[in-house]
Amino acid sequence: MIALHNITIKTKLTVILMIASTVAVLLVGITTMILSVVTTQQSLVRNLDSLAEVIGNNSLATLAFNIPEEAENILHALESQPTITYACIFDKRQNIFAEYRTFKAAQELVQQKPGIKKYFFSQGNLCFYKNLQLEGTLIGSLYLVDNMQYLYETIRRNGVILAALMVIALSAAYLMSHRLQRFISQPILSLAHTAELVTKHNDYTIRAGKKSSDEIGVCIDSFNNMLSLIQLRDKELRRNKDLLNDAQATAHIGSWEQDCHTGKAFWSDELYRLLGYEPGAVEVNQELLVSHIHKDDVEKVRSTERYFNPQSTEKEMEYRFVTTDGSIRHINACTKFEFNNDGVLARRHGIVQDITERKWAEQKLIDYQNQLRTLSSQLTFTEERERRYFATYIHDRIGQSLFIVKIKLEALAKKICSGDNDISIQEIIATTEALIKDVRSLTFDLSPPILYQLGFQAALQWLCDRMSKQYGLVIQCSDDHQPKPLDEDVLFVLFRAVREMLINVGKHAQTQHAEVSTWRQGGNMYIQVTDDGVGFDPVTRQASENLCNGFGLFSIKERLDYIGGTTEIISQTNHGTRITLTVPLRITREGEQDFAT
Repeated sequence: MIALHNITIKTKLTVILMIASTVAVLLVGITTMILSVVTTQQSLVRNLDSLAEVIGNNSLATLAFNIPEEAENILHALESQPTITYACIFDKRQNIFAEYRTFKAAQELVQQKPGIKKYFFSQGNLCFYKNLQLEGTLIGSLYLVDNMQYLYETIRRNGVILAALMVIALSAAYLMSHRLQRFISQPILSLAHTAELVTKHNDYTIRAGKKSSDEIGVCIDSFNNMLSLIQLRDKELRRNKDLLNDAQATAHIGSWEQDCHTGKAFWSDELYRLLGYEPGAVEVNQELLVSHIHKDDVEKVRSTERYFNPQSTEKEMEYRFVTTDGSIRHINACTKFEFNNDGVLARRHGIVQDITERKWAEQKLIDYQNQLRTLSSQLTFTEERERRYFATYIHDRIGQSLFIVKIKLEALAKKICSGDNDISIQEIIATTEALIKDVRSLTFDLSPPILYQLGFQAALQWLCDRMSKQYGLVIQCSDDHQPKPLDEDVLFVLFRAVREMLINVGKHAQTQHAEVSTWRQGGNMYIQVTDDGVGFDPVTRQASENLCNGFGLFSIKERLDYIGGTTEIISQTNHGTRITLTVPLRITREGEQDFAT
């Protein structure tokens, strides 16, 4: 049966038809032979029975009158029956009364005695017994032996004829099966050939020819319909694949997948191009993909793999690729993991997006932001220099001139004795004094001279006193009295920052107490402004809420970032606010602290 599975369907059909024909012919032949033998044997028994009846009737008188010679004469009449090789008449005592034999008679058959069986077969002979009765009384028995050799020869002859007929029948069956099997095998072979062509050329437009409307014809129709459906789906799949490739090329996204059991991997066309290969130019695997990771990012990727949570099914990270031409590309990789029922990793797949242009744009934006910060800080410093210039000009020119005018008016008032004139002059002097006070206030608002004349700590003390009077606050100002060398531009930024924070306390904190502390620790200077007011949420509060002349908390952070400092804001609703500014101190060329203020 195994060998039958491996042969062609044409041979299978021929073999099956031959086997069926052979079995049928054999069954018919064997049945015919068996029926022929049985029929012949029954015919012989009937003939012997008739012959025994005739001989027995003729022998009754010889037995009755004890005339054995006459009985033998009756038996010798059997010479006309060439198949009878032995005949014997027994008396009622089972003694031989008369007998007849030929030279072919077998001795053991001659010595047989009447038995129970009427007939039996022995050594190719039919042995027959018949009891002889006279008026109902047993007076003897007749024993006949018929040689069946001619019967066997007839059977052998018939067998040869039957064998010849079987050979002829099987030959005819073979020729007919060889020709008739084509009605079944040829459509199936044609269908198989069509399937082979479709598989070989991947061409779903090929169709199998239909030659009948039977089950094979239905199978061919179903096969052709299946090819039509596959053709439509293949066309749709190709269209979707082209759309996907176009979308990936436009978005610079490549996709991949890997079977973790076999190690077999698949790359999309765009992933080939991202790495610098022509699509399908190299045999892909996970090792090839990993080999393109930038050497400085390999450990980053490996550490992510080592500490990856097995319960998770997705991870995302950014790193760099090195293409075949040596250029470096920034990519964003998203990987998904699929596990089997036993929790073993079975498949992983993901996408790789080229974000190099985005990284360049982000870097340009950062550079622009840094430039803007630099310009803003430089503008602030320029503004302070202009403020200082105008403050100096107003103080030295306008203020001095007004002071001289006041002195001269006072001198003039002493010379004039008229009361009315004295009142007018006193009013002019009062107006001049108010004008001088406004000029001084404007001078301190533009750029407080005390900051550059007496130092930062004295300026802070003056500022606390002024804010206390202006907003009705009790402000405690403390310092550790350690030298804190800073550039004038940095001093101005810090002074303006403290001023804005105190203004915020006066306007928004809803408290009467505040504290300003300065100290030095290591190479840094720390300034801390604390209040016990209503506080705020630093995360949600917008910088616009704290703007004052364009110098709010956001601007404070930006200015400190520019000069290398930091800002720490700790605040909570109804629990006050603490803002700490940290700036690095100035270092001389010799590497020592410059203690000049």
